[in-house]
Amino acid sequence: MKPPSIYHATVSFEQEGNTMGTTEPDERITIDLEYQLGEEEGSFIVLRTAGWSIDSASDLESLINRVKRTELSNLRKNYESSIKPDKRSTV
Repeated sequence: MKPPSIYHATVSFEQEGNTMGTTEPDERITIDLEYQLGEEEGSFIVLRTAGWSIDSASDLESLINRVKRTELSNLRKNYESSIKPDKRSTV
């Protein structure tokens, strides 16, 4: 049997507002990874924020890559640990 596929993952971040005061004192962004065909095919990336300040496009790219690495790694570990046989059981 094929193992279950990840179809949605969400991570939220918070940082201090920018020094110009054009955003709230605390900025928040949520990054959703939405999978149409399973994790092997890659995800759509959905950004949700009322204001998130960056110095360059690479800052946002780094944040998205961090989400992908962290979230998928954690989900896989949780799944793998859930399918391991219970060592306490005896026959």
